[in-house]
Amino acid sequence: TNTEGESSEFDFEIFNKDAYFVGTEFGYLSKNNYLNSRFSFGLHQAKVKQDNGERKRGEGFNLMYEQELTPRGFSPYAGVFLQYEYSDREIALATQQISGGIDITHPFDRRGDSFGWGAGTVKPSDDTLRREYFSETYYRLQFTENLQWSFSLQLYIKPSSSEHDIAPVFNTRLLFSL
Repeated sequence: TNTEGESSEFDFEIFNKDAYFVGTEFGYLSKNNYLNSRFSFGLHQAKVKQDNGERKRGEGFNLMYEQELTPRGFSPYAGVFLQYEYSDREIALATQQISGGIDITHPFDRRGDSFGWGAGTVKPSDDTLRREYFSETYYRLQFTENLQWSFSLQLYIKPSSSEHDIAPVFNTRLLFSL
């Protein structure tokens, strides 16, 4: 993440030792009646540059619950999720976010792929700004057992920091696991 507001062109010199974000997540997977449930808890810490040039450090956490609705072996199968996130106002544009949605795994007969839709609300860190609402859709491609590529589109409805009625946010992520 480019926290300095500088040009975000792709290069390999965007690392900033004075601004960082680090996080971790711990979870528990439960198998009950052939339906998996997942509970997870995450912690994060960040250091960011403030408008006055001062650098502040802060923490946050997230809670996630996922529940399968159809047993494994069925294709495609569906699940639902609910997530809550909190961050210190010193390090984030939003202090709280709550979202929920549905996930469909193995859509279009593609093993490992996943498609989802969710909606949520965001409480800005600045108390003078109004609450924001968003909708998100994503697709995850499973290339190999260890390689995934996902992309998403978020649409913020009447965002508090914009004059526009809708603000789109695009995201892509490449995940390689060992």
